[in-house]
Amino acid sequence: MDIKHFIELANIKTGKKEEGEMKKEIAGMLESVSRLDETDAPGAEPLFNISGLRNVYRQDEAGEQSVAPQKIMETAPQKERGFVKAPLIFE
Repeated sequence: MDIKHFIELANIKTGKKEEGEMKKEIAGMLESVSRLDETDAPGAEPLFNISGLRNVYRQDEAGEQSVAPQKIMETAPQKERGFVKAPLIFE
């Protein structure tokens, strides 16, 4: 196992002592996970979410306008062809 690769991926700054400790810890974790491959659990469904929470989607709906579009255009610092012009954030 190349511990330096793990350290680089995690963007961690370490010394030689920490590298040795991390190598032992990661090897232990990988050993534990590899034991799971050896476990026989017939009929067990794969578990993807242990919390039981699920994403709930709703249809987007237009709500009431709190400010009239004309008022926005009147107060906009910059306008272009009937739209509010915003400063560039990417080049």
